Amino acid sequence: QAMIVLAAQRAPWRVGSILERVDAVSRPRGSRGFYFPRDRWFPWRQKKAHSRRAALERKRHIWPRYFDPDEDPIVFKHDNIVAHKFQKDCIPLSIKRMQDYTRLLKGRQLQDGIDWLACLARPSSQPIRDILDQAMKECTEVHGWDPARIWIYRLGTASGFYMRRVKFHTKRDATAKGPSLERNPRHKFMLWVREMPLPEFFHRMYIYNKVPRSIRLDMRCALVHKKVPREMEKVWAPYLNSRSRFKHRHALKWRDCTRDFDYYSERRKWIDEYEYNRAREENEARAARGLPPKVAS
Repeated sequence: QAMIVLAAQRAPWRVGSILERVDAVSRPRGSRGFYFPRDRWFPWRQKKAHSRRAALERKRHIWPRYFDPDEDPIVFKHDNIVAHKFQKDCIPLSIKRMQDYTRLLKGRQLQDGIDWLACLARPSSQPIRDILDQAMKECTEVHGWDPARIWIYRLGTASGFYMRRVKFHTKRDATAKGPSLERNPRHKFMLWVREMPLPEFFHRMYIYNKVPRSIRLDMRCALVHKKVPREMEKVWAPYLNSRSRFKHRHALKWRDCTRDFDYYSERRKWIDEYEYNRAREENEARAARGLPPKVAS
């Protein structure tokens, strides 16, 4: 031990590694200390980084400066959320692999999740893509939901059963002797989706400014291919790219600090414009099929 302390004094930059080795040797088998995923990533530093990140996330929000009981709430309670469940059985994937996909899709827009799985180009993601496509088709065609406001509410997996089959080895496999028994999983994957209310959608898109990737890519493609006039670049500035979104949030913060920003009036204006654009898009699609315009209820 005296030699170890002397070596630590001669090389102070290696004190941590030497003490860790001594602790590992002296610790009884079957127990271990805290696992550090990164170098010097101590628990107190993790807590400090997580609190700083949470503070930055809270800083993005702008809340109303007064309470109006006649206005809808910004975030609805879980009791008032209407979600539709979709389930697919007999999926030939393990629970661990399906949980990897749940972590990838959690909290995303449904169309965003479909695009993410399509970009992976992995054959194992095909059953998950099938259930996402089924949810998008049923929600838009049967329930009449807005595809831009369909969000993944919850994801889940459940154990099913295993199918056994006999595998006969070829002559090339010299190590195997005779047939073997394979177990292929057949588990379940569950998906809950909901249509985000317009007040919450406004706060997420315009205030919190977390725009789904599918929406901002469609906007940029429409501008590049000249499907819309150049004036739309100014209208879509809060959503196009990271630089324009940062400027938009900076301008909103300045207006809020100078008391020039009324949350409720800005939300009413944004929702009215969004509903007008949705109605115009639907009437143009009906006119292309030779149908009369839809009468507003």
